[in-house]
Amino acid sequence: MHKDDKVHKIKGVTKEDKYSDLRELLKRSLEISIRIEAQNQKLLKKFRWMQIASYIRLALIAIPFILALIYLPPLIAHVLDQYNQISSQSSVFPNLSNVFDILK
Repeated sequence: MHKDDKVHKIKGVTKEDKYSDLRELLKRSLEISIRIEAQNQKLLKKFRWMQIASYIRLALIAIPFILALIYLPPLIAHVLDQYNQISSQSSVFPNLSNVFDILK
């Protein structure tokens, strides 16, 4: 018998009891680690979907602006040309430069 065995017997704790407690703690720790890993996997999936949703939101905001930059200048130029044709043909709507000349 070792000195430690005597000490453990005096306290009422044997080595087997000590190791069984340690085994129980290790099992509990392993179970908790498994649950934490499962939660982490769920969180990672949610974060991926959040990233995808943020890219979709960005696209929904950016695409109309890009399309506006592409298609609006020709449309505005066409509308201004029509306005200039109407204003030059009609004597009711004088050119703005003529109005400013009259006001001076």
